[in-house]
Amino acid sequence: MSSENPQSPKKYNYCEICDYKCISTKDFNKHLMTKKHNAQKCSKMLKKNPFFTCECGKNYKHIQSMNRHKKRCFFEQQEKTNNRIENLNQEINYKEMFLKMINENKELRCQISELIPKVGNNNNNNNSTTINNKQKFNINIFLNEQCKDALTMNEFIDKIKITLDNLLVTKNKGLSEGVSNIFIENMNKLSLHERPIHCTDVKRETVYIKSGGLGMGDDFPQWEKDEANIKLKQAISKVSDTQRKNLDLWVQKHPNWKENSVDQDEYMMLIKNCTDDLKENNKEEKVIKKLCNSIYLNNN
Repeated sequence: MSSENPQSPKKYNYCEICDYKCISTKDFNKHLMTKKHNAQKCSKMLKKNPFFTCECGKNYKHIQSMNRHKKRCFFEQQEKTNNRIENLNQEINYKEMFLKMINENKELRCQISELIPKVGNNNNNNNSTTINNKQKFNINIFLNEQCKDALTMNEFIDKIKITLDNLLVTKNKGLSEGVSNIFIENMNKLSLHERPIHCTDVKRETVYIKSGGLGMGDDFPQWEKDEANIKLKQAISKVSDTQRKNLDLWVQKHPNWKENSVDQDEYMMLIKNCTDDLKENNKEEKVIKKLCNSIYLNNN
């Protein structure tokens, strides 16, 4: 009977990860150090142990588990709250910036609105100054050259001849109408260059009077602007006095007025109106207004 020893089976080193086998332990150890083995090892580990990580640091094998966790995860809720707060703050900042821009625009518009009239007024003032200087220059040339031979106001009043018709206007319409009528009627008898008074602004009642002597200014006749219409008011008062001094014209026309009640009433009304106070009830102002409209000097 033979006594041969059976040959022992060869022992292999086997790598399940890479499906690699070898007899040599040395070669097997080399395989374990290869990049291929390590790459396969990592890949299988990931496949074997997949996980999902929440932002709070917890890991889950299934996405459904992590989603359920997120619904009650304080970190997740806090993050959402912080995001909402940040978005809200940004929205508030945008609104504040927008409102600030609107207010700045309003202030700018207000400043422009305030500035425009000032600029306009400056232009108007400059234009007015230029026009007034030009007008003053022109009126002075007109008065001193073209109207140098005009009557003085005193000469004009001295030449007035009161008529019965003048008295009747005063009796029927009052003192202001009567005095205005006398002025205008006698002024119209003179040419433009002979008149002692001219108006350059009806609204402001700006008048220039040629005065001289007899309490109407210096003895030397000269044209000058009548400030506050002082000299014109003096002239109006003189014309009113002239009319009162001529009441006898009516008496001469009605010699038997004392025996006639109608004439008596008429005479009383005439005296009353002729002796009215020019300072009362704006009578003097009414005369000035009528005269300015009548003697207005049209630059055209």
